Formats: sequence, structure tokens, C-alpha cells
Amino acid sequence: MKLIRVATVACAVFALVQTLKAQTGNVSAMTDRFGSFYNYSAQTLDFGDLYVFQNTRFFKGNADRFDGTATTSRSVKDVNAVLGLQFGIAHNLDMVFLTNFYQTPNRAPSIPPSAIVSFFKDHDVPNDFLLNFRYVPYSFSKDKFKIGFMGTFKWKSENFPNAPFQVYATDKAEAGFSVVTSLIESPKVPETGYIFNFNLQYWNHLDKGQYVGFTREDSVRRAANGNALADAAVSTGNTSSLRFGVGGSYPIMVADKYLYIMADVYGLMYMTKPPEAAYSRQDYAFAAVGVKYQFFDWLALHLGGEFQVLKKKDPTSSSTITGIEDLTVSGSDYPSWRIFTGLSMPLSPRALSFKPEDETVSVDRETQKKREVENILYSEQEIQKRSVNFIPVRDMRKQYKDIVGGLVNVLQPWDKKPVEEEFPVEESTEEKKETDEGGN
Repeated sequence: MKLIRVATVACAVFALVQTLKAQTGNVSAMTDRFGSFYNYSAQTLDFGDLYVFQNTRFFKGNADRFDGTATTSRSVKDVNAVLGLQFGIAHNLDMVFLTNFYQTPNRAPSIPPSAIVSFFKDHDVPNDFLLNFRYVPYSFSKDKFKIGFMGTFKWKSENFPNAPFQVYATDKAEAGFSVVTSLIESPKVPETGYIFNFNLQYWNHLDKGQYVGFTREDSVRRAANGNALADAAVSTGNTSSLRFGVGGSYPIMVADKYLYIMADVYGLMYMTKPPEAAYSRQDYAFAAVGVKYQFFDWLALHLGGEFQVLKKKDPTSSSTITGIEDLTVSGSDYPSWRIFTGLSMPLSPRALSFKPEDETVSVDRETQKKREVENILYSEQEIQKRSVNFIPVRDMRKQYKDIVGGLVNVLQPWDKKPVEEEFPVEESTEEKKETDEGGN
């Protein structure tokens, strides 16, 4: 039954991707099980736990293309998809693996596929791999606040680098290091409460000396009779950036299931700019909002949108010789909006879902436990209050024994009447000894 469900979902994802007939980019919504759309959480999975997610986002609109001499307007589309897997490795250590499918090139119409530097096909799946190792060693306030670290490694197969509307990338390996923090309302069962996340990442493209033009570098140099155009498409140093994000999720009950309201703000600031022929050279920030609904304990669907809230135009060096034509949407290197949708499958453990009667029982049990604790505390307080009266009783007993003295021995056993004490008092060892001697 489980295999049938997984196979059904996999077929649905494949059909969705085939229907879209587009290529993916380098960034996509959904991060990990307890993260928000664009921010990782500091809540790791336990050993052996498994979580799978998929996301597709798209944009379609008009863009301005500048070829170095004139600007023309044309219709463009940008569709991205990602498939991710999260797996628990050890205590406070897990792994998040992501792979991107092919990405929309939006190449210049004058450049034929045969002139493209990288291997180009309509269906190049997959072409991007990201491996994240996350370690969370610090927790405070009974695990409600957590701080951890994440190392990210990115490597690429043959694909289309330096694509318009995508975060700058070459066809070489890249790496990053992040600090991830989370404020979790219910650490033992994170899915039942709000989660607030903050991420800060340093990213290095490791692209020194890389050529990012569409046509081959030697062809560009021969056509230009010089180095100026070719040099504009070569990275003189390693491109680096700071990436940041804040966001979170809040659960509410809808039709006996959890509906998570999510919101994020994320962005990028370049520390070292990409080469002049790179399509995406500007800093940016996006705001994203959406919902995720847990239809079953093994399947949730999400839907949302994002809007650019910061853009700083940094023109691309355009040339028909290099195959680069600056392509922007409303003066931005990135789409001004995107819609995204996808699914997630918490395979182990399953997601927590309550029915109304289960929730009532849970509340009743909590109330009962609270009352039991209150009764115990009340009983202890009463004992402490009554114990104050024990001291005069002990003093009176000692005085009584001093006065009566040896007369106690005169009484025969059958003359002694049992005395019922109003407040039973545990006698000390010395008092017991005196009583035994008096009885003898």
C-alpha cells in the first residue's frame, strides 16, 4: 500500500513536469520539514527519519531584450522545479539533498543551439545537485530556541549556465556556509506550534577564470579581434555573496487537519560581483507568502506567491558576438513575481493530525494532570501548616512523662487504654526507646 502511494505521487510529479515543458533554476521554494518556503529550520530529523518534497514555480510575462544597440520587447516564461530529500543521520545531524531539473534558457534568438557552450537539450534532467549537512549543537529555553550550522555543496552536470532570471551560476562546483536559528513553540512536537526561522549564508561560486558567454571563448576573441569582449565574460575572481532570510509558519485547524500559514523575506547581496556578461549581477530581495495543508499524515500540498521588494539594476554587458543580450523584467534581472506550488511527504515519522475528539481527549488529559498536580501541592501545603501544631504536642508529652515518672510502671497492661492521637506523629528513636523502657 505504501509503495502504491509513493508510486502514485511520483507519477503525478513526473506528469506535472512533462506538462510544464520548461527548465528549472537554482532556487526553489521549500527547504526542509520544519522550515518555511525559503528558510531552513534549526530542527533536525532523528536518525532514520525521511522527508521528501517537491516544488514548482513559474512566471510568464513581457521582458525587455537589449542586444547592445536596440531594445525589443518579447514574451518570456521562467519555470523552476526541484525535488528534495531530507534524512536523519545522527543526533542533531541530518542531510538535505536537492536536485534541479532543466532550466529555462531564454537564450537570444540569434544564437542557435549548436553554438551553445554547454550541452543543450529540451530535457536535461537532472542538471543541478545540492547537498546540505546541518548540525545543531546549541539549544536554549528547554529546546525552544536552537542555533546550528549548515554546509552546502553544489555541483553541476552538463547544463545551461548563466541563464536569465536565475541566480548567477557557472557550470562548476560552488559552496556555502550558513548559520541557521529557529524559535520553536513546541519542541517535542514542532508541527503543532509556530516556528520562526532566521538564516545567514556566505556563498562562494569558485568561478575564478570561468567564461560565462554562450558562444565559445576562442570564437569570441577571433570575431572581436581583441580581448575586451571576451574579458567581459570571464570572471577575474571568485564571485561571493551574502544570502539572508527570515520567515516562519503558523498552524491552524481546518477540517480537522493542520493548515500552515507561511511567510518569508529572503535576499542576496554580492560581496564580489560576477563578470560583466553575467545576466544576474544585482542584489535582490523577495517576499513570499503561502499556505501548506496536511491532507494526510503522509502528504501535504502547498501553494504561494512571491514578489520582488528590492531591485538594483546592474546592466549586463550585451553583445551579439558573445551571445549575451541583456534581458530584464521591468528593469530587473529577475521576474517581479512568481507563483509556486508543490507537495511534501513526511514518510517517517508521519505528520501529526488531530481529530476533534482526539483534541478533546488530549485537553481533558492535560486538565486531569493539572488537577492532580494541584492536589498534591495542596496536600503538601496542608501538611506543612498542620505540622506547626506538632511541636506543642511533643513538648506536652515530655512534660507529662516527667511528672508521671515511674507511675507508668504501676499500671497493669490490662489497665492501659489505647490512646487515639488526633494527629499521628512519628516518634524519634530516643522517644521510642523511652516508651519501651516505660512499658517494661
